[in-house]
Amino acid sequence: MTATTLTAAPEVHARLGIAYSADGDRLGCLAARADGRYTAELWTLRDGTPERAHLPAAGDAETPRTQCLPLPDGRLLLCRGGGGRHDLLTATPGDDRPRPLGTVHHAAVRLLPWPGRDALAVLVTTDGDRRSTLRLLTGPGPELVDLAGIPGGLLGGSWLDGRHLAGLVVAGGAAHGAVVDTATGRTTPLPGAEAGERLLLTGGGRALVAVPTAGGGHRLGLRPLDGSTPTAYPDGLNSLPGTVRPLALDPSGGRLAVRSGHGAVDRLLIHDLAADTAVELPSAPGTFGDRAHWGRAGLQLIHSTPDTPATPVTVPGRHRARPAGQPSAALREFAGSEAVVHGDPWTAERAVLALHGGPSAAWRYEFDPLLREFAAAGIAVVALNQRGSTGYGAAHRDAIRDDWGGPDLDDVQRAGRELAAWRTANGLEAPALYGISYGAWLAVLAAAVAPDRWSRCAAVAPFLSVPRLAAAGSPGVRSLLDRLAAPAETAAERDLYRQADRIRVPLLLVHGDRDEVVPVGQSRELRDRLLALGRRPGADFTYREIPGAGHYPPGGPGGAAVRTALTDFLRTGAL
Repeated sequence: MTATTLTAAPEVHARLGIAYSADGDRLGCLAARADGRYTAELWTLRDGTPERAHLPAAGDAETPRTQCLPLPDGRLLLCRGGGGRHDLLTATPGDDRPRPLGTVHHAAVRLLPWPGRDALAVLVTTDGDRRSTLRLLTGPGPELVDLAGIPGGLLGGSWLDGRHLAGLVVAGGAAHGAVVDTATGRTTPLPGAEAGERLLLTGGGRALVAVPTAGGGHRLGLRPLDGSTPTAYPDGLNSLPGTVRPLALDPSGGRLAVRSGHGAVDRLLIHDLAADTAVELPSAPGTFGDRAHWGRAGLQLIHSTPDTPATPVTVPGRHRARPAGQPSAALREFAGSEAVVHGDPWTAERAVLALHGGPSAAWRYEFDPLLREFAAAGIAVVALNQRGSTGYGAAHRDAIRDDWGGPDLDDVQRAGRELAAWRTANGLEAPALYGISYGAWLAVLAAAVAPDRWSRCAAVAPFLSVPRLAAAGSPGVRSLLDRLAAPAETAAERDLYRQADRIRVPLLLVHGDRDEVVPVGQSRELRDRLLALGRRPGADFTYREIPGAGHYPPGGPGGAAVRTALTDFLRTGAL
């Protein structure tokens, strides 16, 4: 493995809130920038090569809650929400002023494209799972026309024609596919529905649904939208490898674009529904987003690589584009688990073993601004997908069920031994540890169990133990722990508070004071425990509490300074 010199980091680190126009010719989104700001973007997709429009009016007041929707006339509709207030305005390419449309006072407002040119968009207001209302936005004021009232919460929404909208209605804990006639206001169940099925996609007069199985999985089924024939469950479609996510049906309804994930990389498959066979479209190794649109310009997707943040791409017909250049990251095996590796951990002056949050998550072969900054500073990164990570099958994922800090910690320690043995034998510093959330807990635990194996440890938003987190967390956090099969009890050797006296490596603790997942009190208790043990702040450890930051301070307000602090610490060890 050889070290790779990185090009300059992109100004945009991520794109979120992807929304396509009804015809698929335009895309709107939020761009998360390197300085922590969010700006609105409008992309044109008609000519096969996505092109970003210049929107001087967009970006000064955006937050992650802003919704962006391309309008039929080429403008971008913005919905800035918060505190029960949703301000609507438009941004026009080349115009340096946003144009206010008015304010909607409601707890939850969602934008949907309108398939015609006689209005701007559809607003979906939802009162929990009790009732949703569809309103047509026709002009400033805002001018709203009630289209339909739906008994339940409406999820998704795809236009079948100029007046019928299909979506998933959730009421009383149950969900069913439904069709809304916006001309009459009537809502009817999707014809031919089976118990428990979920509507996924529509296209070409067909519905793609998922039906639960007795084993806890699901089967994918297809049927005509009118329910004239029963749902068919193609064997080939239901035998596709990896973690399958259907993305879009082509306009004829004959082909289905599927994202198939195995490990850190996604594959893009096109499944011929008549033949029940799939072919893989060649593409640069990376990941594909959850949103796609298949229209007259081709298949529109979101793609990311370790060198490129999530960016719109077009797959017209059978053609594809492969970015040029040598990728800066590679996939390697460490301690029996796959890792995304940036740089060369065998020769670099510094190396870090990075542990993801979750644990129901994984490092992906995609753009990660923090890991990229580590690598650009000469710190080789081994982003390990130890047992408990998703994307490697049920056995790998469930190995830590009710056993956090068991098989996962074993994998971390084995990878650490492998790295440390080679590096110290060749006169290089032992690897460092970095972790976020669950990964931060695991990193500090690894540093306590084998302090001689590591040079230093940086932990962002760690918890002390599962029971301590459950006791301090909100009902939502406790419910999350239950869903993740976290152990109800934790032995003393898996409790950071009780293991604090064994932490001998330099430690950097970072926590946002508005963290709603892991309360900041968890890090404060660890800091106080270290002080009580006689550890010297600024010499043995440093505690940094980030004002206004949530669960992931490197990506929030002031994120650039946090990323710099983490990078400097891992590079120099200076506290």
